[in-house]
Amino acid sequence: MAKLLSFLLQVLWRIMYLPYVFLHELSHAVAALLLTRHEVTVYIGSYGESRGHLHFSTGRLHWRIKYNFFEWKGGVCMTHTEYLPPYKKIIYALMGPLLPFVLSAVLTWLGYKLDWSDGVVFLWGFFCVLSFYYMVENLFPSSKPVILSDGRVSRNDGSAILETIANRKTVVDYKEAVADYRLGKYEKVAAQLEHGLQFQPENKQFHILLILCYGEQKQHNQAKEAATRCVEQCTLFNDIEYTTIAHAYAQAKELERALHYYNQALKINPKNTTALNNKGYALNMLGYYKQAIPCFIRALSIRPLFAFSYNNLGYAQLKMGEWEEGFKNLKHSHRLNKDNAYVYRNLGIYFLEKKEYTEALKHLEKAEAIDSTIPELEELLSKARYYASE
Repeated sequence: MAKLLSFLLQVLWRIMYLPYVFLHELSHAVAALLLTRHEVTVYIGSYGESRGHLHFSTGRLHWRIKYNFFEWKGGVCMTHTEYLPPYKKIIYALMGPLLPFVLSAVLTWLGYKLDWSDGVVFLWGFFCVLSFYYMVENLFPSSKPVILSDGRVSRNDGSAILETIANRKTVVDYKEAVADYRLGKYEKVAAQLEHGLQFQPENKQFHILLILCYGEQKQHNQAKEAATRCVEQCTLFNDIEYTTIAHAYAQAKELERALHYYNQALKINPKNTTALNNKGYALNMLGYYKQAIPCFIRALSIRPLFAFSYNNLGYAQLKMGEWEEGFKNLKHSHRLNKDNAYVYRNLGIYFLEKKEYTEALKHLEKAEAIDSTIPELEELLSKARYYASE
């Protein structure tokens, strides 16, 4: 009889664990929604997988719930925000383990006071015990890693709180660094962040801003190295952060690796037009023009006035021999943005094909005046100058 009772309690514990995971991650999500204006993604039954999941959204909250609950492996809540002050990080971490226990304790007490049925009171009491157990387990700092689906490592809520308290006084004032970045003081901010990361190597906000600083200075190898450190030392990236990391690799000509991170960004947010456009650009650079075109079309369906996507689409079409369709998209891109060196380069390619060498040279020299470092430009200029001089 004792063994049967023990077995039944274990089965009940397992069954109750499923709604507990849901409530735990929902509690994190509610905190994130209240504390930020950004989107939040909740994974139930996995640590960040998307395959074999039910996908749906409710406002800023996106759900990914594993179909087969027999294969559930916990869950994770991912916030799509660049920065949270320490007190908000602590509230966010506390809500997950604390709210399920408080809610179940209140409902158990109400059930007892209002004379609910014994079965209902027992179930809420049992859930209260389970919630208390997992609250203690989650809030007690643990070095045991949680391996996310993409291989990154995370820690429990207690460890996150402890780390936030320990790092509440940072070497670098992040808000001040962002302000200096917006003023164009990239070298100064990069130096501050490199120093700060010696003390806080897992500070994701520092890493991402550092990548941006190096990118603005066209120090592409340094940006790539900063992106590599970021991936190795940080966890729980949102789609914007993945896109920033991917762009660093793309600028350093590591296009296959860039594609990996653009795909990671698009798994989180399929409507990220920057990731769609940049993924298509990387495919263009690899010569996969046919695969690139759907990326630009998708980006333009979401953002119809996206000049860069019209330009990149036009380039892909030129490379596939669709000259007039490509020219039409390049002209539309030019109408939307007259300061893009790439559109002048691509118009130069078109006029070279049409043997209008003077017109080609005019556009290519305009591209050179804006940005002389863009790919193919030197060779195209040489060709245009040779034929235009004949």
